[in-house]
Amino acid sequence: MEIFVSQMGNSSATFEYCARRASDQMLCARSTQVHVAMNLDTRRPLSLPEKYRRAFADESER
Repeated sequence: MEIFVSQMGNSSATFEYCARRASDQMLCARSTQVHVAMNLDTRRPLSLPEKYRRAFADESER
């Protein structure tokens, strides 16, 4: 399973998921999900916390 952040916005991060067959690495499934940071009381978007921005940026540099 490969998981990576393909895009970051002010309040969102796009995660890509790829499942590959172990024997030959053939792609079996792929998914894209957009996760949005939000205030649960107001249901309004929040800026992504800096610690997550750094973690996602570090991951994209590998």
